[in-house]
Amino acid sequence: MITEYLIANTFEELLIHVEKCMKITKKGKNFPVLFRGHSDKDSLSYPLLPKIHRKEYSDKEKYRELHLAGSFYVKAKALMQNAPRSKDYLFWITRMQHYGLPTRLLDWTKSLLVALFFAVKNERKHGIDGCIWMLNPNALNKKMKHYEGIFPMVSRDCQNYLVPAFHREPKFNLLTPSTKGGKEIENGIDEYFEKKPVIACWAEENDLRMMMQQSAFTIHALPKSLEELIDDEDEILYKIIIPYKKKPTLLQQLEICGISVIDVFPDIETLAKLLDKGFSFT
Repeated sequence: MITEYLIANTFEELLIHVEKCMKITKKGKNFPVLFRGHSDKDSLSYPLLPKIHRKEYSDKEKYRELHLAGSFYVKAKALMQNAPRSKDYLFWITRMQHYGLPTRLLDWTKSLLVALFFAVKNERKHGIDGCIWMLNPNALNKKMKHYEGIFPMVSRDCQNYLVPAFHREPKFNLLTPSTKGGKEIENGIDEYFEKKPVIACWAEENDLRMMMQQSAFTIHALPKSLEELIDDEDEILYKIIIPYKKKPTLLQQLEICGISVIDVFPDIETLAKLLDKGFSFT
């Protein structure tokens, strides 16, 4: 359980905390860290858990995830040109995530600035501190008994975590595990995911938003948050609080650095909303 946290009142303090945590968690190794920004620091209300596994969704119906995935595939393919095949689980689950449906994916970013944007963007929420989570994905995968490293989302190891979102009882021939994973899955899918409930991976940057947000994911097979799975002494996960009084200043500083809502959500819908509110780009 993660119980310790740091506090950053300025951008300079944030950088100092991040650099300190990076030295601890990387232990001299050259690998990336991931960040995630929350506008509300409360871990009970906003745990490090994908939407589909949160209580407000998981309590609605037993097979909510399967129902949403199946319905989205059936309806969305008629609205797309050149829709991919049904077994392209990576495409369909990232499309669901993109359009706001609850999935088993939890968003992360390689960019500290993007994470800070999400932590401060609701600066008008009076009295609510934000936070930035910092994750060592290599160490997480090692703790989850995967190979040390961060997997591309197209890898066979990651595909194992996507198939159950689309099939109630996935058969072994639907899974394409690595040699090591294949031997473990033969003992049973439920047992496999109980031992390895999460995997960290790079996103396949197949649209402009994911590219601008420098996306990565953790894929959660079970309703277990990272706070539950990781302890302070693991030196894998860190929490940095952003006081609510500092949010407006930090948001202005981000805009100076070229990080604003149109940069993080670069699409026509965002542009139209900004123009309607009176923003000018000329």
